[in-house]
Amino acid sequence: MHDIIVDHTLGRIADPQLSGYLFHAYCYAGHCTFSYRQRPFCLEAGSCMIVPRRGDLVSDIRESADFRANVIYVSQEFIQVSTPQSNYGTRGHLSLFENPIMRLTPEQQKVCSINFEYIISRLAKPHHHFFREAMVNAVQCMILDFFDFHAELLAKTA
Repeated sequence: MHDIIVDHTLGRIADPQLSGYLFHAYCYAGHCTFSYRQRPFCLEAGSCMIVPRRGDLVSDIRESADFRANVIYVSQEFIQVSTPQSNYGTRGHLSLFENPIMRLTPEQQKVCSINFEYIISRLAKPHHHFFREAMVNAVQCMILDFFDFHAELLAKTA
């Protein structure tokens, strides 16, 4: 398997081959309902979703006909290399275990979309002399922005 896998559906999240991957999704259009830890959730346009290494906790996935998303799976090993030196990851991880969906502001949506598109465009350039380092940088930037989104959401609810 690869360190980073791109898809456009949530349908593979529980695939045993992706066990241990961190799952990230950004929804551009439509919606997708699902159960996570036997609780109902909805990923809708302008929202992102992170499921840490337990895709088997997701079930009953139903995508609308107009659902359009980018989905990025990152291996645990690559996440460890890419995660910034910050203790925020533990706090965010615990919160995402309760609710994997983050509803983003319009500005956050732009940032999230840019991060996903950048990772996808970088993956298309494996001939780059510093490919792995460029991918670590791209994933790290995405993680830092997710930390920022999450911290902002927590600040609003405090």
